[in-house]
This record gives sequence, structure tokens and C-alpha cells, in this order.
Amino acid sequence: MFAQIDPLKILQRPDEIFNPIDFGLKYDQQFIQEIDKDSSYIHQISDNSQTIVQLEEHLKKIYKNTVGVEFEHIQCSSEKSWLYYTFEKYQITPLTTLEKVNIHQLLTQTESLDHFLSKKFQTFKRYAGEGAESAIIGLKAIFAKSSEQDIEDIVLGMPHRGRLNVLCNLLDYPVADLFRKITGQADLPSELYNYVDDVVSHIATSRHQKTFSGTGCKEKPINISMLHNPSHLEAINPVSMGKTKAKQDFGNSTLNIQMHGDAAFSAQGVVYEAFSLSKVPKFTVQGTIHIIVNNQIGFTTSPIDGRSSFHCSEIAKSFDAPILHINADDPESVHKMCKLAVEYRQKFKKDILLDIVSYRRYGHNEVDEPEFTQPVMYKQIKGKQMTCPQIYNKLLIEQGVLKDDVYEKIRQKTFSYLEQEFEKISENQKTISIYKSNDNNSSSAFKFKWQNMDFSIFGKEPSETGFPSSKLRQLAVQSVTIPPDFKVHPRLQKFFIESRLKAIQQNQLDWATCEALAAQSLLDEGFMIRLTGQDVERGTFSQRHWVLTDQNTHQTFNPIKNYAETQNKGKLYVYNSPLSEIGVLSYEYGYSLESPQILSLWEAQFGDFNNSAQVAIDTFLTCSEHKWARQSSLTIILPHGMDGAGPEHSSCRMERFLQMINSDGSNRNFKLKKHDNGRKELKVYDQVFYENYQDINFQVINPTTPANYFHALRRQMKRNYRKPLVIVGPKILLRHNNAKSTFEDLDVNTCFQSILVRLPVNQQTKHILITSGKFSYDILNLINQAKQSATTALIVIEELAPFPEEQLKNIISQANGQNTNVYWVQDEQLNSGAYLYSEPRISRIINELNFKNQNIQYVGRKSSAVTATGKSKGHQQETQELLDLIKSLIII
Repeated sequence: MFAQIDPLKILQRPDEIFNPIDFGLKYDQQFIQEIDKDSSYIHQISDNSQTIVQLEEHLKKIYKNTVGVEFEHIQCSSEKSWLYYTFEKYQITPLTTLEKVNIHQLLTQTESLDHFLSKKFQTFKRYAGEGAESAIIGLKAIFAKSSEQDIEDIVLGMPHRGRLNVLCNLLDYPVADLFRKITGQADLPSELYNYVDDVVSHIATSRHQKTFSGTGCKEKPINISMLHNPSHLEAINPVSMGKTKAKQDFGNSTLNIQMHGDAAFSAQGVVYEAFSLSKVPKFTVQGTIHIIVNNQIGFTTSPIDGRSSFHCSEIAKSFDAPILHINADDPESVHKMCKLAVEYRQKFKKDILLDIVSYRRYGHNEVDEPEFTQPVMYKQIKGKQMTCPQIYNKLLIEQGVLKDDVYEKIRQKTFSYLEQEFEKISENQKTISIYKSNDNNSSSAFKFKWQNMDFSIFGKEPSETGFPSSKLRQLAVQSVTIPPDFKVHPRLQKFFIESRLKAIQQNQLDWATCEALAAQSLLDEGFMIRLTGQDVERGTFSQRHWVLTDQNTHQTFNPIKNYAETQNKGKLYVYNSPLSEIGVLSYEYGYSLESPQILSLWEAQFGDFNNSAQVAIDTFLTCSEHKWARQSSLTIILPHGMDGAGPEHSSCRMERFLQMINSDGSNRNFKLKKHDNGRKELKVYDQVFYENYQDINFQVINPTTPANYFHALRRQMKRNYRKPLVIVGPKILLRHNNAKSTFEDLDVNTCFQSILVRLPVNQQTKHILITSGKFSYDILNLINQAKQSATTALIVIEELAPFPEEQLKNIISQANGQNTNVYWVQDEQLNSGAYLYSEPRISRIINELNFKNQNIQYVGRKSSAVTATGKSKGHQQETQELLDLIKSLIII
């Protein structure tokens, strides 16, 4: 590749790369005469070239200009031919005057906004697009070309760089709102007392039915959704793909665009995980257009220290994606190549990458000093006489397209408009009504598909989540009804299908049956369900089998999906995913954003696998509503249990999730603002606070009955708001003889039980054992064998967040506090599980109830560097010692 793609002229190819064109082709006269006798080949390449020398000049004009291409790695020869032909066509086709004028105007407006922000907010980190102004030209070209190609929606994920200009100059984000946000005011409505907002460079907006004119396309109105991004660069990539896929599943022709930084693109693992989904049939979005805004540097790290490849785009070759490298100082080439990218995506339904080689005029941000670490580069930058907009302005003047004063007139007009908007900073503070308005181009929520939803603090809890048992019996049979000619595995026929049918007759429903019924009942009500993860079609523990495989033909059949489709009910998507955590979990989060009709579930193979998705959990799952007013139904299922599986496959690390809950576990010396006169207050001493579904940032449950699991899934969709849910999922309980529920437990007028009282509290109670999870079955069995149920109470906390403090207080208050001891029992380690989270909450209760013994005794494994021992005998010994300890405490 020998194009002049670097505006700074510091990008150097390795010395060993040799190109004859670089040195000038030399032909003897006889060779030229022989070639020119048959010019048919020359004409195939260039109609205007009559000789080999003319052909050489033609190719130099195309391939030694400001665009370099990498197509040779493309596997399909016809696809490769199309790329070369279309690239050369675009290269030799001049832009119209209208296109040039529009490019010039947008470039000038972009530069003017950056200059205005620099003047008014001198210490503000705006992550400007200066040095890469042409990227916004490319985006506009993609928007317009996409509309011409009958694309209805675009989902855009992008990092900080140049974001503010995209918001204001392309998506009509109100500049006054931007200024207001920069001055420190909230982007969210003031009525949302416990929402925290986010920094300026993370805000987003959507634009409905906008036409992007002046691009040389037959433009039509199109919808653009820019997603909120966190500071973890590239984390937005799979999120944008998930939202794109959801739109496609709703029937909309949708394009995914991902913008990247060079350093992050070549180094972040989530980039590879997102790419790995691009051709998987059940996850593909039919091609993504990638744009790298190539700063030729990380924060302060040079490319030689930031990657192992010459170009930052090399990873795209692994996925057979064509790559175009474009000099950012040539906006016309950026404009053309972005149009080419849309054509390619539409024709081949594959990813394509545009590497816009640019620079950062003022370093990583505008208050940074880049010359500390890159003195040579920034001498080059400071030595540039003109910016990209100025270079293009000069070119158009020379071509006679513009008059000398046009550039300055546009700047002055833009500055005048920005000054007017600046004066509005103190006006029109955001309110909920404005925020939810369909006419609002600023940050907003609960529009279009979400218009029947509300902010969760104003949400309403369903009084019941049951479903008619007569209908459930029919659905249960349908869940294992297969075509007569479908050859299922004999063991599944006996131990899955026949076993379930027998259990239905006996009214003894296991975990997998209740899970299926939750899905079927929601489908019957018209909801969309998407379940993905590693091996979810069968289930890690061979418990689910929603997708069956014919033993003769290898064809698959999903009884639940098939029945829902025949009844014209909701849609069900159940897909095994690649061995990816952050990629797939983020994808499912993005999918859930599209509509409140979607119940999106991600199941880890084992609970600890969520560790690899921690960035997505921290930046999306636990806080998207409080930062961005973006609700999600995303439900993650994390198999958990101390059953001898060893350090890695025992714990889902529930303590980490509980630590991220936004409730007050320790003593507090402040009152939260009262926001709903109808909300019941939870009062401890003189402190008034709220801890319930509406206020909490996400939910954590540790259910021990199939019925509670059924209700938890249904509850996700029966509210007028959406809230993420973390399920500490079962392993042993999937087939535990006592972990059974009945149809009556699922019937109408039933609901999720936050606490299960296995043995009641009364005046004779001497010991109150509080626990959470599957160990409760072992404890109950021990108490009954020891014949201590008369004096020992067993309380199982099924919902950890929000913690059912008031309900627990009412239960414990039935005891005689003068002679009753309270214990927290768990089979996890002291530094794992729910004890450290639950202890201060229980302590408040027994303190207020004036128990004589104010201490909560911990009964569980001691602290450990890992979640479980890897020695099977060691695990058994620890468990027995724990049970012996419990027995010694309760026997009087």
C-alpha cells in the first residue's frame, strides 16, 4: 500500500517493502510496442488509457493518492473484484458542486463549534474532533447513502472523540443543552432525586426521520440512534450490535456503525469478541461499518508500544473484512469511501473498516500537554499551516467553487448562533415532561416503543404475577410435544419428555419445567424472549432442552417456540453463543434497550464466568438507568453453589453484585428526599429511607423454589418499568427432590416471595437461623433430624436486593427478644456470599427490637483466598464440620 494516507507524513512503511511504482516503471521500447499492439487488457482497466505508460499514470492516480486499500486478504475472488472495481470507480468520479459546498459548510461549522467551546470553556475537556474533522463528513455520507439504500434505522456506537460535533451538527442536539451540561447542570430531569447523570462526553440522543441532504444521494428520511457510551473504550461495540439485531428482529432494515480509536481498537479484547459475533448466524447484524478515527497515538503511548502490527486495523483481516485507509485531510475521499462502505455492506452483508488517519490537534484532551511525551509529532502538528477545513476551503477557492469570503461568513454566522444559544443556559431547565416528549431532540427517554413505561421511582409493582393453572397445564405438555417423525435421543425421551409428563400429572414441577412455563406464559401474553449464553439450548447441566436435535437428520426443533408461532403469540429466540462473556452479555444488554416487550436473558455456563464481563456489568447493567435513564430487562442467570466443583465453578461472586447495590447497609445520618407521598417509608430509629424495587439500581435474588423462579421471570415484564435482575442460579436444586413446586404455586393471585419461612418464629423460639440459597435444605433437614424445630426458626432470604428489611423485621418480632439468638448461616466463605451485605441490615432490626443479644453470630466457612477448595474430600469435611457446628448451637 503506497498511498499518502498520513496528513502528518510521519507514518513510514518498513524498509523491506518494495514497490516498483515507487521507483517508476522502466520499459524498453520493444516491450512497450508489444504491449500496445494488444490494448484490450489496458482498456479493461482504464477506458482512457491507450498505452502501458498511460495505464501506469492512471493506476498511480488511483492507488498513490490519499486512499490506500487492503483487499488481497478477501477470500472470495468475485467479492475482491467488486471491491477493486468499485473503489476505482469512486476514485475517478468527481464530486458535484453541491456535494463540495455541503462538505465545506459542515467542515466549517464543525471547526467553528470546537473553536467556540475552546473560547467559552477553556478548561473543559471536550475531546474535540480537530485534526479529524472529516470523520463527520464520512458519517453524514453513510447516513445519506444508507437512506438511499432503503435502510430505515442506524445504530451508532462511538467514543468521546468528535462526539459533541456529531450530536450538534448531525443529530440536532440543542446546543443550549450542551452548554448547560458543560456548566455542570444536569442532563436528566431535576425530579429524579436519586439519578446521578453522566459526564458530557457520554451523552447521546436519537434523531427520528431526518434527511441528510447535499451528499449526491437520493436521500430519504432515516432514524439515527446514538448510544450512550462509558469511558471503557470499545465496550459499546457489542451493545450497538445487540440493539441493531433487536431492530432487525422487529422487521426494520437497520445498519450498525461503530466508531473506534486506534489504540483501543487494536488492544481491547472486547473488539475481538464483538467481531467474533459478526458472522455467527444467530448473532450477525448483516455487516457493520467500522470507522477508526486514527490519532496515530494512544493517550501518550506511541503505536510501537501500543500494538504489534503496523496498522491498527489488522484484526479486521481475521474476519475477512476489507480495509480502506484514508488521509483525514482529504474530506472528499472520506466522503466517497464511506459511500462505498454502505454499498459493500448492502451487497455482501459483511463488515468493512474505514481507517481515517488523522491526528489530535491538542492532545488527548484540551487541558493536556502532549509535547511532554510526543514532542516530534506535535512539532509536526504545530507546523501545519492550515487545518483540514482551511485546506479544503483553499482548494474550493482555487477550483472556482467558492468565493474568498464564504469560509469566514459561515464561521461568523455559526458563532452568532452559538452566542444566542449560550445566552439560554439559564433557561428551560429539563423537566420530566420535556424529557419524555417525542419532539425533544436532546437527551430523552420513554419515547416511541417505550412510551408506556415510566421512570422506576414512579413505577408500580404488580400485586400478583401468577398465570391460570389450567392454561399452564396445557403449556407444560406443549413444552415437550414433538412431531411424530422427530427422532429424539432415547435418554431424553425417557428422562426428559416422559419424566416431565409424569411430573405434570403428579403436580410436582421441577426447576426446568417452571422456567419453561414462565417463558410460555409470557409468550402467550405477546412478549418477546431472548435467551443466550454458552450451551443454553440444552443447558449446562442438561436440564433445559428447549432445543432438541433429531438423531437421524441433525435437524433441530424447539417445542416452545413452535407452539408460540402456531398460536401467533410472542417470539422466542434461544441461541447458544460463542465462548464469550463481555461480548455476548453486552450484546444482550443492547438488545434489551430496543423495547420493553423484550425479556433478554443471559446465562453463564458457571456463575464465575461473569468475571470476564465485569466492565459491562459495572458500566451498563448496574447503572444505565441512573446515568442515562435507560432501562433494561436484562436478566443474568449465574449458576452458584458450594458442591465440590472447586475454586472456579462454585461461586458467582454474589458479594460483588451486592456491593454495587445503591442501598444503605450501614448506619446513616441523613434522610433521602421524599418523592412519593404514596410510598411506604421504612423507618429505623429516627431515620427514614426507601429500599425497594423502584429505588434500587438492580435486583439480586437467590431463589430456592421453582415457583419463585417462575414469578421472578414474569415479574420482570409485568411492571410499568424495567429493571436488570441478577439470579444466583441453581445447580443441585435443578434436580433436588425437595425443590419442587405445584401448579397452585404458579396460579393467579400468587407472586414472588422475598422471604420463605421454613420454620416459624414464635415466643418459644430460641434460635433464629437466617440463610439464603440451597444450603437452606441441608439446614432444614438437620433441624428436623435433631428434632429442634420447636425452638429453632429457619428464615430463607430469597431476595437480597432490595433487602426485605421490613418484612424480616415483622417476622423476627414474633420472637421473645430476651432469650433468642440470631444467626446468619451460609456455606460460602466469610468474605463471600451474602453475610457482609446482610449483617448490618439484620443488626438494625434486632437493635430496634431490643433483643438482649445484639450480636448476629456468623456460621459459615472461614475467609479464603478462593471461593472453594479444590479437594473433594476437603469440601465434604468442611460441609460436615459446618453442619456439626449448627447442630451444636441449636441443641439445648
